[in-house]
Formats: sequence, C-alpha cells, structure tokens
Amino acid sequence: GIEKSLPPEASGKLKAIIEDEERHELEIISSLDEKIVKYMSFVILGLADAIVEINGVHAGFLGVTESTIVTGIAGLVVGLSAAISMSSAAYLQAKHDVGKSPKTSAIMTGIAYILAVLALALPYFLIRRMISAFAVSVSLGIVMIAGFTYYASILQRKEFLREFLESTALMMGTALASYIFGDALGTFFGIRGIF
Repeated sequence: GIEKSLPPEASGKLKAIIEDEERHELEIISSLDEKIVKYMSFVILGLADAIVEINGVHAGFLGVTESTIVTGIAGLVVGLSAAISMSSAAYLQAKHDVGKSPKTSAIMTGIAYILAVLALALPYFLIRRMISAFAVSVSLGIVMIAGFTYYASILQRKEFLREFLESTALMMGTALASYIFGDALGTFFGIRGIF
C-alpha cells in the first residue's frame, strides 16, 4: 500500500495510526454489542409481544371485516398504544435492574415494538385480499420470531428449535383464539361484511 512509498519513519507512524484506529473501531463495535446484549431482553420482549399481540388483532379483525385497510389501521392503533404501554413497563422494570438505564430500556422496547407493528401491518395496506394479507403478515411474524429466537438462543445458549416452535405456537394460538372471538363478535352484532 501507500506506506511502502513513504520514508520508513513516516511509514511506521502511519502504520501505528492505522492500528490505533482499528483498535478504537473494535472497542466501539464491542461497546455497541455490549449495549445490544445488555438490552436484548427488552428488544425481545418488545418484538415477541408485538408479534403475538398484533397478529392477534389482525386475526380478530379477520373474523369481523373483509377490509384490509380497517384491519391494518386497527393493528397500527393498537400497536402504537401497546408500544407506549410496553415502553412504560420496560422503564419501570429497568429502574429495579442494576446497571440498566430505564430510558434506554424504554426506547429499545418501544422501537422494537413499533418496527414489528409496522412490518406486520404493512401487508394490509398493500394486499386487498384479507386472507392473503393475513398469511403474509403471519409469515413475517414467523420470520421475525426465527430471527430473535436464533439470536437469543446463541446469547443464552438455549435450543433454537424448541424456543422457535414454542414462540410460533403462542403466536398461532393467540391468532386462533382472537379469530374465534372476532368471528363471534362479528356474527353476534351482525357487522361482518358491513365494512
């Protein structure tokens, strides 16, 4: 490289500067990784709760309406409200955890929650057929579950497949129960198909 074209003294200084910068870069990456690991439980809590809750909301509306727009909006409204609630709970929990910032915990939980909500609601604004939008949203939920379960299984040395299947079963069970409830409400009040 360029250091070969420099005089030996300048080449040595340049090499020392590059090594120092590489060391600083590794320290910064390490501190970011530590922060992510330190607050991973809050991120996972936000993601897991959002995936289960918002897919449940969407499944419930699958039993009430044929409108993907109404269902998507319902997911966003419930999701934002739940993100605020979960962030508040994370803040309060972190106040009792030594070495964790309540503010950072709340922010990490809220951001994870909102990102999951947006991803899960998006199919309802892009796809007009309700069952197709629901299938895409559930598939996105399963992919997100696989991602955070894999990461958590490495950090916590847990079996990936068992954790993944358990989380997926919880999401699907919640969706089924919500669909049954939504369908019963839609039938009882005679609103299915009105909007």
